[in-house]
Amino acid sequence: MNFRLLTLVCSVIPCSVVSSGQTNPHHPQIIAINGPTVVAFFAPDHSTSARSEADSGEAFSDFQLYAEQAGKPLAERGIDLEKIHAGSFKLKIANSVTTFDVRRYGVGYYRIAPGKKPQILQGVMTDSDLLGMAENYFSSVKK
Repeated sequence: MNFRLLTLVCSVIPCSVVSSGQTNPHHPQIIAINGPTVVAFFAPDHSTSARSEADSGEAFSDFQLYAEQAGKPLAERGIDLEKIHAGSFKLKIANSVTTFDVRRYGVGYYRIAPGKKPQILQGVMTDSDLLGMAENYFSSVKK
């Protein structure tokens, strides 16, 4: 959806625009990893030549919905969920900071915990898939 159409729709129908909180693309959001964490990421320009703008918009809507639905159940299990809609983000673990290039993967999930090797899963997952993959990965992590 282009900006003019979004402006028109928002002026007629109350709506909100989701932001990662990242206002400066040269300073990616920093996520402090203090325990089991899933970073759900979606690159702003995620598309392929075979994917239409409508399909890309639907994928982003699904991504937002499933991440939102998984947030509370993950929190109840002691797992943090961060949602990123930006080209990159930084992970801070102890005294180390690593930059993750979201554009390289498009859409997916970065799961990490202190002392555990991170894993990246690509594609949009349903809320139940998110819960299952988190429980599987974090089952050996002390919370």
